Amino acid sequence: MAGAPEPAPGCYLTAWGKRNLGGLLPNGFYGGLDRGTLKQAVGNEGAFALRYAEGYGTAFGSRSHGGSGAFTIGRLDNGLLNLFATKRAFAGLKRGGTLFFWGDDFDGGRLPDGRDTLDDVVTVASTRRAFAALHGNGSISAWGRGDYGGNATAAAFHEGEAFTSVLGNDAAFAAVNASGHILAWGDKEAGGVGRPTSIAWLGSEAVESMAATDSAFAVVSAAGGLGVWGHPH
Repeated sequence: MAGAPEPAPGCYLTAWGKRNLGGLLPNGFYGGLDRGTLKQAVGNEGAFALRYAEGYGTAFGSRSHGGSGAFTIGRLDNGLLNLFATKRAFAGLKRGGTLFFWGDDFDGGRLPDGRDTLDDVVTVASTRRAFAALHGNGSISAWGRGDYGGNATAAAFHEGEAFTSVLGNDAAFAAVNASGHILAWGDKEAGGVGRPTSIAWLGSEAVESMAATDSAFAVVSAAGGLGVWGHPH
């Protein structure tokens, strides 16, 4: 390949499959490895997003799925720490707590008010078609498809409660507040039921850890109790 840049030592990227959905590296891309050491690759239904050790980021694949390198290069430069994905969108968390997101508007590529950035973000969770961001002040922002947990109205009732973690499954989110109690929202069949009554027996026991399958959640209390809710099958 005449004139192609040499990739960074020990790094190589290739792609295969349906060409217009991320299965073909763009012309001149050469894996993008001339930019540095590849550290993370995240895929959704039709595109890939890449993060480099040097703090850069880019994407390729279907433009409607967020695979527009021209859009992401520059916006994701300098201090990119982590990447996240929904079915048709991506989010990139940068040093300092700025979160950029792009792709399909309805799957989390843009907030309802048109913004595509959030500040003071600590961590991000996703369902198949929505994102939720935990902020440094303990509040949560959620956006994307409402039936997958991205309902801004539903997220608004979180105000007044400082949360410490958030987790997504296929169609619902669950968050733990500073008192160790659970709040869940999204598809009810997947566990988005508000205050889960099935774990009420835990009483005042604080939740210590949380896990998820596609359609259910499980929590472990500080006293060693286990509680589950969501789809029974």
